[in-house]
Amino acid sequence: MFYGISGYSNLKPKLLRPALLNIPERIGPPLHSRNIQSTTKLRMKKATNKSTLNNSYEATVMNKFSSDSETSDTEIISPDRASSRVRIEAIYLLHTIIHEIPCRDMFGYWSQIIVDTSGVHTRALVTLINNEPVSKLRQLELGTLAEAIHGARTFLAYAEESDHSTFLTFFGAVSIMIRELHNALSLLLRTEKNVAVIIHALKCVTALIHATPYARLKPQLAVKLIPYCKIYISHTDPTIRVAALSVFEALSSIDKCTPEILSILNEKCKKTFIRNEVLTFTMQSVTINNHDPDVEEVDVADVNKCLYKNEECKSADYEKSCDIDICFLLQICLNNISNKMVQVPVRLQSLKLLGALINDDMQHLVFNHIELTTQHLIEASQEAEPQVALHSCRVIEKISSRCPADLSLKELVLIKLWNMIYEPIISLTQSPHTNLREVACDCLGTIKNEIFSQLSSNKSIVIITKLLGAVKDEESAVRAASLRALGMLVTLPIIEENTEFIINLIDIVCLALEDDNLGVRIKAAWALANLSDCLIKHTNNNDMEPLPLESYLKNLYRVSVKAARDNNKVKCNVLRGVGNIIHLCKDVETLIDVSEGLQALISCATTGNDMKVRWNACRSLGFIMSYAPESILPPDWRLCLALGHVAARTNLSDLQILWPEIKDHVQDVAIHIKHFQVCTI
Repeated sequence: MFYGISGYSNLKPKLLRPALLNIPERIGPPLHSRNIQSTTKLRMKKATNKSTLNNSYEATVMNKFSSDSETSDTEIISPDRASSRVRIEAIYLLHTIIHEIPCRDMFGYWSQIIVDTSGVHTRALVTLINNEPVSKLRQLELGTLAEAIHGARTFLAYAEESDHSTFLTFFGAVSIMIRELHNALSLLLRTEKNVAVIIHALKCVTALIHATPYARLKPQLAVKLIPYCKIYISHTDPTIRVAALSVFEALSSIDKCTPEILSILNEKCKKTFIRNEVLTFTMQSVTINNHDPDVEEVDVADVNKCLYKNEECKSADYEKSCDIDICFLLQICLNNISNKMVQVPVRLQSLKLLGALINDDMQHLVFNHIELTTQHLIEASQEAEPQVALHSCRVIEKISSRCPADLSLKELVLIKLWNMIYEPIISLTQSPHTNLREVACDCLGTIKNEIFSQLSSNKSIVIITKLLGAVKDEESAVRAASLRALGMLVTLPIIEENTEFIINLIDIVCLALEDDNLGVRIKAAWALANLSDCLIKHTNNNDMEPLPLESYLKNLYRVSVKAARDNNKVKCNVLRGVGNIIHLCKDVETLIDVSEGLQALISCATTGNDMKVRWNACRSLGFIMSYAPESILPPDWRLCLALGHVAARTNLSDLQILWPEIKDHVQDVAIHIKHFQVCTI
């Protein structure tokens, strides 16, 4: 208040942090809990009772609320409705506070506002959600809770439970909050019947799973919550199905999977099968309360009927799934993908979930049924719906790149996969959709050396030809994807022997580094770095046919040095290529002045804030100095190198004394002492 006023000390106000807040309790009766039973019969009974009221009672009510004032009778608001409007505005205010206040400051109030960890405060948000009678308010409260969980992910990740603790630590308090959130959301999903509220509750569960470190918490936490999400995975409402599938996608994306989560994801169809025909809406199951516009309840079938347990299913799909012993999540994803009658958002979310299942800890769920999965994905990739085809190809790409670590299964799985996807992927390279051509190039870039070596010569030539042709595509995204794929293929040992491919790639990379699109230049720089590594391996291998480097090295050097002045994302990759190309110059009879390249490496190593650029520049300089630098460096740099060796063995103070005497001999060289240090490194 007095900051900057003369006569007062110039002190900066201290930042206030939250302390333990004793929120005053409500005076009077609390909010009535929601009736978790069916409200249809109750409302019909109320409507019948109101229709039997006599005219005298109606006249009394009209006289009570009628007056001659300026306020009309239609503007009179009942106390319940006025109270609900107050709560709505309060939730809007809380949502704004959570959105505007930094998460670090807001998390200090969680134990009083969001989650009740003491059992004293009844105004915690999760408590009010289960006690709120108005569905619209429950929806807004869940949206606010999801925003709070998303903002507090950094702090919730520190939760940890310990059996031997003499006092409640901060980590233990956070774990109690997470456990209370799981309990509150499981209770809500068990009793909720409003569609919009269910959707927001499932979104809250997704945010909570992303923020929960299950590996550091006691087990049986997810087991209490996930079954109530599973019952909505075959709901007739597509939005609910998407939200339910998102929950399992978040569960599959956890970094450290616990045995509890693996058991949930690995549950077989034999134990639990979810019927597709449950949870259907009828005219009798939808009831709207016309007496209160703020209250709108949509009653659906009892959620407990969603699980079809311990009963024999007569569905042919279910019998088939039982025969192959497939997990229920994979079966549901494949059913949604292959069924064209299913809404597109549900199919896309099923593809996302299928991609999330291809994880290090649970990839066996997919790879054990690789033929069935690939067959469904290939059929989806050939559909007219571009989004479904695109996401199907993305899953195929992930399957190809994340093959099992077991060497005995690796080659077998990849052979099965590529025998099935070769023709569809090649056909997609000519698709009229840009995204499909791009993802087809990405898929071709994931092929492994074991598979490429077993392909026939015709197939390998077709793959290389398609990628080389895609570099000249009109769309920059396709050009960038093809360059990335070529940069991955050139790292395969079998490609090192293909001299014609390497020569063609040199010409293509030189042209791509001068492309107008930044994304294309970034991928070209990465391909150049891998190509230069391949050239070094090829040169060191005496059993291979030598390459005519004299014809191509000058052009490679020119474009790489020019790219070293480009964007940092281009530099960080092209600098590795600059060092490799200068190293290759020692084997070339045609002399190349490498001074410009050395100056570019030193400039990138000593200036700028991008650590990856500086690291790669230093790596290239060290690589040049490590292998016969006398045959690479120009004459003045040889003197610089010799002085660098002297500087490495001389104290800095002595070197500064000698500097005036020797600097005249190295005027043509950068004479800053840092340059000697770089050369020494």
